[in-house]
Amino acid sequence: MLRFSSALCFLFLFNFSIAQSGPSVGDKAPSLSITDWLANVPSEKSTEGRPIIVDFWATWCGPCIEAVPHFNELKAEFASNADLLFLSMSDEKPEKINRSLKRINFKSAVVTDAAGKTHEAFQINAIPVTYLIDKAGIIQWMGSPKLLTAAIIKQFLAGEPLPLASPTEMAEEEVAPALSAPASEQDFSTVLGLIKNKDVKYLFKVTVTEDPNAIGINALPKAYFKMGNSLGQHLADLWSVGEGRIDAPEGMLETLYNLSYVNRAGIGKEEAVTEIKEQFLRTLGLKMTTEERETRVYQLEVENLALLEKAEGEMAGVSDAGEQKVFTNQSISTVLTELEKSMGILFEDQTGLTESYDFLLNQSALSGLKSDLASYGLKLKETKQTMVFYKLSVIESN
Repeated sequence: MLRFSSALCFLFLFNFSIAQSGPSVGDKAPSLSITDWLANVPSEKSTEGRPIIVDFWATWCGPCIEAVPHFNELKAEFASNADLLFLSMSDEKPEKINRSLKRINFKSAVVTDAAGKTHEAFQINAIPVTYLIDKAGIIQWMGSPKLLTAAIIKQFLAGEPLPLASPTEMAEEEVAPALSAPASEQDFSTVLGLIKNKDVKYLFKVTVTEDPNAIGINALPKAYFKMGNSLGQHLADLWSVGEGRIDAPEGMLETLYNLSYVNRAGIGKEEAVTEIKEQFLRTLGLKMTTEERETRVYQLEVENLALLEKAEGEMAGVSDAGEQKVFTNQSISTVLTELEKSMGILFEDQTGLTESYDFLLNQSALSGLKSDLASYGLKLKETKQTMVFYKLSVIESN
């Protein structure tokens, strides 16, 4: 499984291209193939001869869900224009989308292209991405929904020239970046070039950075990239704990680092993680020790199992959606580990559940998290118990 943390969600895993080779501004837009109208269905469904704003999204894509409120605001601002059609299009099964619609408030018409014809025609490689298509079927604008403004829509409706957008940081994929002088360590094309370049048999690199543009790709045991993360975030990810369980000298955990790892030797995932841990600490001249302490812990329990639905399909991942976090096909233990990292709160699984589930959970406030968990039939119980904490220190040179 690949796990991405960035402004975009990428499709097709190893088989995608970042390059946007599909239709662009000024081109005739492919036909919009809609298999199902799922929410906010307009009285007039025709997509011919009318201005359309279509946003491509998915239930598992955090940035897509984070952009929904802004897209809703735009829809509300132009609600009086009955001819203008706002579409939120996924290529997932209706059943999958309908489950998410219980928790995501869309104002736009939610549709699916379950056959994948529209996504294929537009060559959608990264989401969210929004297209403005005029009455003649010509693409007049494309970009991130976050970059779309009411002013742009007004210009679009008036037939005025629109500003160009570069939402997906599109980059050519054909030439793998050179190891000796990459354009930017925190550029997706550079990172993916290293993953796909089979001439790179082994790579371990740690560098200090001042660029907070975080990129995360977890394709262990073969590859692991964490760019623009603080030392505390790196350690929390590698040790699968929250930063609140890591003690370090003041200011140490805030330093930003890029961490790159590629290993095609065929080792297992646990062995790869151990190797990264050891090399990371060794490179920075640090050591990690453990100690047990009594502390506050929130135990997760089942309150109403009937409200909890098992995940369906093979797609799996964790994605940030601003104040929320999207869990797709994840175990309860993984959910709690990720929440511990983002919230700095200690959790313990007391559910006894072994299946995988989909969740959309608040990660910014404990009260919001409790409310969201309750909607899934789960509750948190505050306790005190002994937990393992980690102490980071600098290795003294002789």
